Amino acid sequence: MTNGSSPGAGKRRVRVLIVENHLLVSEALSAMLADQPDIHVVGTASSRAEAMARLNAFSPDVALIDFHLADGTGVAVAETLRTLSQNIRILFVSRSDGEAVRLQALEAGASGFVHKSRAATELVSAIRAVAKGYVLFTPEEVASLLSLRRELTALEALTDREMEVLRLLRDGRSSHDIAQDLGIAYATVRVYIRAIEHKLGAHDKLGALARARELGLVD
Repeated sequence: MTNGSSPGAGKRRVRVLIVENHLLVSEALSAMLADQPDIHVVGTASSRAEAMARLNAFSPDVALIDFHLADGTGVAVAETLRTLSQNIRILFVSRSDGEAVRLQALEAGASGFVHKSRAATELVSAIRAVAKGYVLFTPEEVASLLSLRRELTALEALTDREMEVLRLLRDGRSSHDIAQDLGIAYATVRVYIRAIEHKLGAHDKLGALARARELGLVD
């Protein structure tokens, strides 16, 4: 015999805002969450402007955000929402994947990341967790992403000339060849190569080339 109450009855429901560029996906997420007695979708938005309006109107606890929106990026929306509401929790729900995307999510203040292919099995528990203040990025994942940030910062510091030298090294040109190709002194080429090695964390030019290929700087 039951008492007639449903799970979550009498408890405050988690208020969720869905920020998704595709209507069908937004509707599918809303329908899935509608079956949860402790979760309430208070609104949907397809753009940054709409997300701001929904935030002011409904004060959501959790925002589900896609990376690609009609008038900007999900990262920009997340950063703005976090600025306007310190209590809101951000979950990125996207088809984009990989460390670079997860790094953007982490740096935007997100509490977690759910790939759309796993939304049906992971999203509900993720919403409940972040609403309670949990962060879904593991310490190991955070350490890996911070390491990636250091690498990307170094890559951003590569100058146009260093990139030119790097591409010539990839093409098999020697330091003397590069000096002739670019019309600069051999000693200057050596300075560029040492700078490239340092920024890529390599001990020699072969190691620098290998690391550059791993990071997609050269093919």
